[in-house]
Amino acid sequence: MKVDFCPKVSIIVPAYNVERYIKYCIASILKQSYKNIEIIVVDDGSPDETPAIIDRMASMDERIIPIHQQNVGVSAARNAGIKASTGEYLVFVDGDDYIAPDFVEYMLGLVEKTGGELCLSLNCFTVANEQQVRNDSIEILDPIKATALLLSPRIIVGSWNKIYKKSILEKNKLEFRTNLFYGEGLRFYSSFSQLCTKVGIGRRKVYYYRRDN
Repeated sequence: MKVDFCPKVSIIVPAYNVERYIKYCIASILKQSYKNIEIIVVDDGSPDETPAIIDRMASMDERIIPIHQQNVGVSAARNAGIKASTGEYLVFVDGDDYIAPDFVEYMLGLVEKTGGELCLSLNCFTVANEQQVRNDSIEILDPIKATALLLSPRIIVGSWNKIYKKSILEKNKLEFRTNLFYGEGLRFYSSFSQLCTKVGIGRRKVYYYRRDN
């Protein structure tokens, strides 16, 4: 999906003990067809080789911005990434997942076609050799209908596979709750959707969510 505007997109990757996956994750981001990106990788005090891998990859590509902090949890790691970001739009990729080469391009295409401050795909890859959806369809939802959808079992819980307009976060001082053990992503994106005027929905699979990790 080609886009006619070129905002900077900040890709925020929280990483903890993902030495088996983080290189592949970052490599998939570096291969994006859309080039105006920054990659903020937040190591949340990993005791394994995750920090070394991040730093090694950052030394080879200036778009990678490594952040190292004591272990305080994934929500705090994402918040640190948001604080460091300089993009107009934000996306989140978990350190043990990866994305298709057209992930950012597709998400920005949804923004352009729908005018949504939040856009997402209803689908993602979850198993090996899974087929792409045959026909993508795009729709626009108001905040009430979008929030109901996001709270439904149709959506896999997670802040990933979505794109967020950063100014909405800044205006409303929205961040991830650091006192939640589970569901912090659900609270974040359902709160965000209620602050939007439009939410764009697509169906193409551009995110690879690992279930076997």
